[in-house]
Amino acid sequence: MSLLFSIITPCLNAAPWLDETIRSVLDQTAVRDGKANVEHIVVDGGSSDNTVPMLQRFQEQHPGVFAFSSEPDRGMYDALAKGLRRARGDVVAYLNAGDYYHPTCFDVVRTIFEQNSAVSWLTGYGVAYNEFGQVFEVGLPYLYRRRLVRLGVYGVDLPFIQQESTFWRADLLSAVDCDRLASLKLAGDFYLWHQFAGKTELRIVQALLGGFRCQPGQLSADLAAYRDEMKGIVTAKPTTRDRAEILLDHALFRAPDWLKSHMNPDIFRFSREHGWTTQTRGGRQKEGADERP
Repeated sequence: MSLLFSIITPCLNAAPWLDETIRSVLDQTAVRDGKANVEHIVVDGGSSDNTVPMLQRFQEQHPGVFAFSSEPDRGMYDALAKGLRRARGDVVAYLNAGDYYHPTCFDVVRTIFEQNSAVSWLTGYGVAYNEFGQVFEVGLPYLYRRRLVRLGVYGVDLPFIQQESTFWRADLLSAVDCDRLASLKLAGDFYLWHQFAGKTELRIVQALLGGFRCQPGQLSADLAAYRDEMKGIVTAKPTTRDRAEILLDHALFRAPDWLKSHMNPDIFRFSREHGWTTQTRGGRQKEGADERP
């Protein structure tokens, strides 16, 4: 049976950016070829521009695949929480208006999840592009340590986990309080990562999955307020060992990709002989395999 991907897009007055985002979801090669199914749920906050007529056209063109709602909300994460409550998929992610998925993204994610039952949370290259659609930054993450995720290190001392490139199995949502998520204004992505890291390790694949569009006036531009909201979620402080790992990882995040893969052999890489595999386990883990803390 094909995996069902549930993609949530919260938006408000986003008509100039929505078309590219929606098409990047609906035009996935895995969906076109019947290897995966998708439901794209757009949760609009009551837009006053051309967003709603655009969403109505997509719903008419893609019944049963594309759905939307439009009503006032308390902000982006209130909208996201509404979408997550409706999600029916095996694999879940969210994509903001203006951001996009690489055309073969679902193919990569589907393959790894289907062949590796112990992998529940996956991310790829960090990709940024400008308001003209031009990619200007691509970086392979080195390692996301579960404890450091829960300490709020990524986005402060080490690079962010790129939300646009991150997917998870639906059962991880059992760790998420959607009411708590809905109350957040800036750091809702961190709240999700904090909860997921309590259950499993975030794995990395050396592949292009999604991209983040940098635009003036984005919520993510207010880093000080974002980090203040993070502090209300974190419940522990870094130890001496944590600080040593942060210093090491800081250097390795800047290292060449070959060195990252050598130092973290659990990164999924593509080979012509074996497909998407890791150096340590051949890419095919057993249920309950040990995970790094």
